[in-house]
Amino acid sequence: MVEGRKTLRKGLEDTLAQLDAPNQRQTSRAGLYAEIALIQALLGQRAQASESLERSRRSPQPTSDWLLAGLLSWQAQGLAQIGETDAAIDRLRELLALPLPPVGASGLWCNPRLRPLRTDPRFRSLIAEHGGNVTIDPHDRSTWSVQKR
Repeated sequence: MVEGRKTLRKGLEDTLAQLDAPNQRQTSRAGLYAEIALIQALLGQRAQASESLERSRRSPQPTSDWLLAGLLSWQAQGLAQIGETDAAIDRLRELLALPLPPVGASGLWCNPRLRPLRTDPRFRSLIAEHGGNVTIDPHDRSTWSVQKR
C-alpha cells in the first residue's frame, strides 16, 4: 500500500511539473488538470481533486474527438472517485456519444476507477444502452463468460 502511494505521489509531482513546462500547450491543460484530479482523488485529497476538476472544466477543451475522449474519461474517473456521481455519469454520457469512443462500454464497466458508479442504476443503464454487459462482476471470474446483456 505504501509503495502504491509513493508511485501516485510521484505521478502527481511529474504531472504538476508538466503544467509549468515551457512548451506546454494551453489546450492540453484541461487534460493535465483532469489527470491531476484523478491522482489527488486516489490519494484521498478530495478538496484538491475537486478544485483540479474545476480547473479542467474551465480550461480550453480539446477540439479533436480523440483528445476530448481522453479528457472526458479522466474527468469521469476523478469525479467518480470523489463521489460526484451525477457529473461523472454526465461525462461518460458525453464520452460514449462520440463517433468512435476509444474505450467501449464494457471497458468502462470494468474500470476499477469507476467502481463507485456500478451500483447506480443510471450508470448500469448507460453501459447497457451502449452494449456493455452489466452482468459481469470484474472481481468474480465466474461471471466473465456470461453472454446475457
